[in-house]
Amino acid sequence: MKKLLSSLLWIISIYIIVIFSLSVATTQKGFYSFLIKTSFGTDSSFALAEVNWHPIYPSVIIEDLMIETNAQNVALKEVTIEFSIANLLNRNFISKLNISNLTIDNRTSDQESNILGLIDFLKNIEELNIKDLNVRFSETANYIRVDLNSFAINDGLSLLLTMRDDEGDELEIGLLPSSDSGSPFFKGFVKANKFTLDRNLLKNFCDKCESSIEIQTYISFNFFNNKALNLKGNLDFNLDKDIFGIKSFNSSFKLKDSNQVSVQVTSFINNDTRLKIPDFFLHLSKNEKKITIPDINLSKDEFPKFIIKNINNSLPFVMSGILKNSVINLENNEEILSSTLLNLGIKNESFDLEGLSGQFSLGKEKGRLILDSPSLGISSKKYLDRDLKLNNLKSLIELRISKENFEIFPSQFVGVLENQKLQGRVAFSSIPTSGIGNIDLRVKTNLISDKSAFALFPNTNYLSTTKSAIKDLIKCGSFEDTSIILRLPGDGIYIDNSGSFGLQAFGEDICLDINGYSITDVKTQLNINNFAVKGKLNKGEFLDSEVSAKYETYRGSSGLILDITGESEGPFNTLIRLFGENNFSADEVNGVHKTNFKFTTPLKKNIHLLDSKSSLEVVSEIEDGNLKAEGLGLNINNIFSSFNYNSSKGFDAGFISLKLNSIPLVFDLDSELSGNDYTFFSSNTSLRFRNLLPKKIRNKISGSSISSFKLAIPSLIKGRDIQETYIQISSNLSGTEINLPSPFYKETSEQIPFNLDYYPFFNSQFSKLQFRYGDAFRGKLHFLDRGVEGFVIAGKKKQTISIESDKLFLIGSIPRLDLSLLSFIDLSGEGRAPSIEIKNLKIKEMLVSDFLFSETIVNSKISDKYLALEIDNKNIEGKVYLPRLTTLDPLIDLEKVNFNFTETNDSSFFLDIYNNLNQKLEFNINSLVLNSHDYGNWAFKLEPSESSIIFENINGAYGKWGLTENSNGISRLSISKEGTGWKTNLESKIYSGSPEKGFLQFGIEPNFEMDTIYAETNLVWSSLPWKLNYKNFRGDLNLEIEGLLIENKGDLQTPNNLLRLVNIFNVTDSFEKVTNLDFRKLYKSGFSADSVKGKLNITPDLITINSPMIFRSGSSEFKWQGNIQRDKNGDLYTLDLGVVMTLPLREYLPAYALLLGGPLTAGVVYIAGKAFERNLDQLSSGSWSVQGTLNEPKTVFNGWFEESTN
Repeated sequence: MKKLLSSLLWIISIYIIVIFSLSVATTQKGFYSFLIKTSFGTDSSFALAEVNWHPIYPSVIIEDLMIETNAQNVALKEVTIEFSIANLLNRNFISKLNISNLTIDNRTSDQESNILGLIDFLKNIEELNIKDLNVRFSETANYIRVDLNSFAINDGLSLLLTMRDDEGDELEIGLLPSSDSGSPFFKGFVKANKFTLDRNLLKNFCDKCESSIEIQTYISFNFFNNKALNLKGNLDFNLDKDIFGIKSFNSSFKLKDSNQVSVQVTSFINNDTRLKIPDFFLHLSKNEKKITIPDINLSKDEFPKFIIKNINNSLPFVMSGILKNSVINLENNEEILSSTLLNLGIKNESFDLEGLSGQFSLGKEKGRLILDSPSLGISSKKYLDRDLKLNNLKSLIELRISKENFEIFPSQFVGVLENQKLQGRVAFSSIPTSGIGNIDLRVKTNLISDKSAFALFPNTNYLSTTKSAIKDLIKCGSFEDTSIILRLPGDGIYIDNSGSFGLQAFGEDICLDINGYSITDVKTQLNINNFAVKGKLNKGEFLDSEVSAKYETYRGSSGLILDITGESEGPFNTLIRLFGENNFSADEVNGVHKTNFKFTTPLKKNIHLLDSKSSLEVVSEIEDGNLKAEGLGLNINNIFSSFNYNSSKGFDAGFISLKLNSIPLVFDLDSELSGNDYTFFSSNTSLRFRNLLPKKIRNKISGSSISSFKLAIPSLIKGRDIQETYIQISSNLSGTEINLPSPFYKETSEQIPFNLDYYPFFNSQFSKLQFRYGDAFRGKLHFLDRGVEGFVIAGKKKQTISIESDKLFLIGSIPRLDLSLLSFIDLSGEGRAPSIEIKNLKIKEMLVSDFLFSETIVNSKISDKYLALEIDNKNIEGKVYLPRLTTLDPLIDLEKVNFNFTETNDSSFFLDIYNNLNQKLEFNINSLVLNSHDYGNWAFKLEPSESSIIFENINGAYGKWGLTENSNGISRLSISKEGTGWKTNLESKIYSGSPEKGFLQFGIEPNFEMDTIYAETNLVWSSLPWKLNYKNFRGDLNLEIEGLLIENKGDLQTPNNLLRLVNIFNVTDSFEKVTNLDFRKLYKSGFSADSVKGKLNITPDLITINSPMIFRSGSSEFKWQGNIQRDKNGDLYTLDLGVVMTLPLREYLPAYALLLGGPLTAGVVYIAGKAFERNLDQLSSGSWSVQGTLNEPKTVFNGWFEESTN
């Protein structure tokens, strides 16, 4: 216990000594000098104006305090300090502090720690009064004038801080504790009205702030146990100079979460509510101090757009898209900023990115971007040919950001470009001499198309030549195992930066285009190192031939050079297509070629094989070639050739050996004729021209003639125009007989100059032909896909004419033209008639079979459907329409035809048509005159077959007779071979409205009259139509006659069997023989019928009336049936006919009686008729038989029979 008491006494003694010593020290000047030097590190000057010692509550007044350091100056006019030594242990040993006229002048703005230390010291003073505190944070800033009063109330602190600007406007901060003693509650406020913060003052906190701020605010808050319960208010300020377009700021805020001390802030700028700042939350808890912004729409929100627009001149890019859940940490330097990116777009002068999505975080100097973009659009007018779309892009990108530079560490990425997976690495590094920096990109892919690969090929000055040339060469395909390395400046300026590009790939199914020539299915190894390209074409197909080559580029004296060395082997058709392009069509091409080549040229976009600065060498051999073009009648086989070519000298060696339609020809290079434009291969031989002509006329040509062949091909010397390949054939045709109709006929010994120049690929568009056949024909023709154009001149007279587009002209005069030439021309309609315009073609003599027409003029007109030939001479006038559509047939529409036939030429004319016509024809003839006799107008279709000619759809009128379709719609005349003769079949309807005049046309004076007659025929006779003889008729004949009257001519003395046959049906003679009545008194003019209908079947032996031939006259009816036998000459002879006559006697008897006995007899007969009416009706039908011969017919009455009228 004694020890404890002793210890306590010692402690108390020490405490008392310390307090006493401290109370004494507070009255000593050295004490304050020591404190100031300890705090500021320098000496000071001041004066103790008054010292009041007390062991517990000493006090002191200090005046004129001056402290000077390198960083700041402190000047104090007067300070009164009252101590409470007893509160030393709880740090409240200064009970009262009054300061007046204190000036703190900082030479630099970095004085944060000293000021905070001073505040921490002052807050433990029970009562503090500061008046006229002037603080300046730098030598250029204005002073802040502050008054501060604080004192303890009920264990709390009451504080009022007043700040004044240069205009005397105040900013006040007040704290007021609860009136209840010991309560942890207090409230406070901040208010200001037009308080101005000077721009120089702001520079201490914001280096780039060039504006003063006028503040207007009122903020109220409540705290409980140092926990905010309520915080709300508004803060507005105006700038005297806008910052990025911002002139004012208006905000309101409210505490949303007291536990997290989370404050929601709503604000806008420039007094415009449309320029609303996205709402954000200010979190001020002990654990974290941060700002969170839920949504920032950089595209739609007006504020971000306003800010981006106004800082565009300062930033190297502009942004769009959405930022979600953005966080600004106010204390954590490891992650100052973080945000979720949705479809973020970044645009600058070099690149545009659209669709960046992922997570972004930024620390003090480092950042991280985790990309997960479904679709990223990349565009660059400076570097890329077209926009790119990179799908499913994923990457982790590490960043370094500082005031001096911006850097992307090498970061891996994967994505899909146009359905092709890419992986690679991207990096970006700042360069002190560059405004942006360098982009480093490495891309790898297992498979990529040529278009996608070129899309990644950058547009840079040093690569432009290489890229342009390669793009012009490669037209399709894909690359395997592709690696791309790219380094280039972000701003595209290479002055202080370097760039490089590398590509390694294996090409598959590549298509190349060299000066319009395609090489397909190419397999190649490709290596590009900046401008240098090197590779190997392992395999490719060029016009069906296989090609392989090595290629490389290198820098020459005048730029980049491309060198290709290779070989090709394949079908002979390759060379045909190479020189003939698409204008030469062959049905069959065989043979092989072997070719070696070397090509050197400046590397550029459009590479030309014969560029003046290029060099091309070719050595080629052709073996066992065969070429067949049936359309041209050409068969060229056994082709062997060899040639050497150099683009500087042309062809310097070579030969061609072949058989042309079995004609052996050997062409040697003719060095005397050859020059810079053409190389000639010549051959002289005896030529059988029949082998060169179509099969249809080949048998009309015989013999052979010495002929000269020249094959002229372009010398292909670089720098010179390429000439047209042509073949020239010339001969006087002596020794050749041409047995074609005029004007082509030629005897064997006759000499006719013949020249032909054929340009198979003229202008690479069409074939061209120039020819001359003596004085008969000459012309120039162009053979195009759409048809033939040019002209043909007949005769030797000079003509002025030129070629017009899509027109073919025929002009001049022909001494003699034999139209049998048409048999050698295909008018089948399977092709189109040529679009030939004939202008006043004069034909002195035109031969049609055995008919000779003189002085014929032919012209033509062309429509979409027809080529119309207008023919005019004294015998024929009209038009011949040749179809231009395969659905149409030729049409012959003639106004007049005037022929004179003889026994001989009518048959020969028909035989010419029968043997040579192979085309359906339509005919319209308005006036047909044969041997000066008018045979009327006719229209029909002519349809030839192998064994017959058919005239279909015949309609015509000859005098009083006409021909038209029968009841089945048929009107047809067919002529066919029958053994050694001919057979004619007529199936039609013959009609006449004036039959008696019609019969007179044929020299028959009829014993009858008719109103009309219609006869449907299906008749056959064994001869040509115009040689018909009714004696050899056979077939069916349906008759319809109206208004028949058979005259009573007892003195008929005519051998005409037709009239005798008609007279048989005159019932007046037959009836009176049976009744002994003279019916001639009733039928004064003869027998008449209103109508006659019946059908006759005609055979070589009989004329049969199968169904009754019915004569109707009033109420009477006569039915004839039976046979008429024909004799061995075909004449009508024996009769075997029957007739049933139905006569209503009740109607006829009074008339009969009147004729026989006068009126009285007639009356008696009438009364008797009434009495026996029924019997008279029953006896009104009778039957007769007519037999005998046509010359002596015999009529037999068979009797009456009953035929009821009911």
